[in-house]
Amino acid sequence: TVDGGQSGVAFFQVLIKNPNGFEMTVDNFDWGLTLVGKELRPLGQGGPEQVPPNSDLQLDDEVPLTAANLGPNVRAILRRHHIGYAVTGFWSIKGVQREFTFEGEIEFAR
Repeated sequence: TVDGGQSGVAFFQVLIKNPNGFEMTVDNFDWGLTLVGKELRPLGQGGPEQVPPNSDLQLDDEVPLTAANLGPNVRAILRRHHIGYAVTGFWSIKGVQREFTFEGEIEFAR
């Protein structure tokens, strides 16, 4: 948190794994984020991604945590030890599309 607990920033990493011995083209990929039931990063149209052979493509993003997107109880939310989240998204490769959802809790060290 920053500003005496008035706001904060959540850092997220999304990985696309390529276990193949050749480069993989993901034709379309995007992801969105919901934190404590509030959509903070909407799922968009996505775009293409190239994933090198036998590796992971790491996509990093920051999401501000403010009264504007979490509401007037932002201080109380940021004081919690755990905050529930859901990452939803989709990918498509050569006409095959799959959706995914990962849910969990962010644990803050206090």
